[in-house]
Amino acid sequence: MNAPPQGSEGDVQEAATLRWTIVGAVSAGGLFAAMSIYRSVASGGLELAHLNPIAVMTVIGATVGGLIGPMVGMARARIRERRANKP
Repeated sequence: MNAPPQGSEGDVQEAATLRWTIVGAVSAGGLFAAMSIYRSVASGGLELAHLNPIAVMTVIGATVGGLIGPMVGMARARIRERRANKP
């Protein structure tokens, strides 16, 4: 397989996909972690026993965000493109 030349559309698309994957993973992981910590504090305080569920929810959030992030990024790019090309 031949790699596309540097600076091609493929490189730009890969960079955008990677960026949106990272943004989605960090934002959803942070949101899930914050919700888990809030729920832990609301249920009686942040204890050592609560760390495992908090970590699990953070990993789930980061995974979901990493999968959904590129889809959201592509949707935003298409909406911007349509608005820019609108007469």
